[in-house]
Amino acid sequence: MLLFVFYTNYIHTLMPAMYGWPVEDYEKVKTYKNIQVKLFFSQLTIDDRTKRPLWKYNSQITFRLVDETTETFTEAKAKALAEKIYKTLVNPQMHWNKGKIRVSYNDDQGYRFSLDCKDEAEGKRVMRQIMSIQGHTMEEGKTRVSKIDGGFPNNPGTHKVYGKITKKVSQRPEVKVEFTHAVALVWSKGEPVGLVGPRHKLRSAFFRF
Repeated sequence: MLLFVFYTNYIHTLMPAMYGWPVEDYEKVKTYKNIQVKLFFSQLTIDDRTKRPLWKYNSQITFRLVDETTETFTEAKAKALAEKIYKTLVNPQMHWNKGKIRVSYNDDQGYRFSLDCKDEAEGKRVMRQIMSIQGHTMEEGKTRVSKIDGGFPNNPGTHKVYGKITKKVSQRPEVKVEFTHAVALVWSKGEPVGLVGPRHKLRSAFFRF
């Protein structure tokens, strides 16, 4: 019993609580024709209480493969895409300096970016690196930048929740996150296709590091 409690507490540090739907239920109400690629980023820290590794500031960036559908996308194409992601984001490992500036970009190549970055230049750098996976480039005049002065303090203070004083959630924190893994979503497949990821986190990935 003690081992079970220890194990579940350890798993909790690796997999934070989240809101979500089972894949089968989600696909009953949400359909998508093109393949979606999700890139995940996070920051590795040490938990103050358990002194164990903890991934924080989990973030993701999604884009679509406009030339691929559930019928045309194959395992061979997934592996080829995984190799491109590995070469572009892992060797060397990509970092993303997040912050209070929101940089947005939309085009017809499958990109609808909305990234919180330390500045506009960082946002464009991240976008260009991701778009280079498919050999794409940014189109002029499609980037938007927004900033709310004083709207997101670094120390938001505390408030009372469920009878206890707790820290408020820091919105748009200024942190550095790194690429952790990538998956492809194929509608009606039932589970994501592992593309790239660390050996301990995404064992089904084509390329691991």
